[in-house]
Amino acid sequence: MLERFLPLLGISSNEQFAQTIIRRLADRSRDEGRLADTVLLYNLAERYNTVLNVLGKQLGELLYTHGGSNSNADNIGDAYGLDDVEGVARAVLEHYKQREHIARVLDDRAVTTCNTLLTIVDFLNCHRRGAYEEALEMIERTQLLPLGGDVSLASQHAERVRSLDDSITRNFSLILLAAMDTLSRLYAGLRESPFMDAVKQANLQTLRRKARSLMVFAGMIQFRMPSDTYAKLNRMDVFMN
Repeated sequence: MLERFLPLLGISSNEQFAQTIIRRLADRSRDEGRLADTVLLYNLAERYNTVLNVLGKQLGELLYTHGGSNSNADNIGDAYGLDDVEGVARAVLEHYKQREHIARVLDDRAVTTCNTLLTIVDFLNCHRRGAYEEALEMIERTQLLPLGGDVSLASQHAERVRSLDDSITRNFSLILLAAMDTLSRLYAGLRESPFMDAVKQANLQTLRRKARSLMVFAGMIQFRMPSDTYAKLNRMDVFMN
């Protein structure tokens, strides 16, 4: 009986009808914040890029909302309620990667955004644990910040900010402060070591150059961050010079 009325709805088949219903249910689940249902339903509807966009937005919002609190937490997932979202995002990306028919239709930007956000979570976890060398390695992996020590590259990174997803750019204050704190703590630990030789001096100089590049970069994107972020960065930079 129902099939007779499908053309009136602009639907040509039972399969299209089912997909339409699933997508509307998925949209409702997304609007109501039911992440697990949203991911499941959009997957059933074969809206794989929408799944990644939802996960990226959720990760970015959680980081932004809670980024300034619970600074003594050992794990950012525990502190910010990111565990579930992070776990789902990692599982979904791995699932999609292993299925060629899905992988070939994925939007590169959506995949890159999710992977970058997950690496940011890893970086922040390392920073909170005091694993500063590992934290520096993680944030360098994202290529978001000019940490190569070449100040002249800061403008290129600042230009690149414009092309990044909002879920990343809105968290630049959190990322920059944690990155500068990482450099500052590595610098302090190295400076306080009992030996002073050419290698130690070179490593201290490298950390100072990285900090200087961050300051130049931060100055170029100040308008994207809270007004006090640059002042906080400057205080840490002064400590290293």
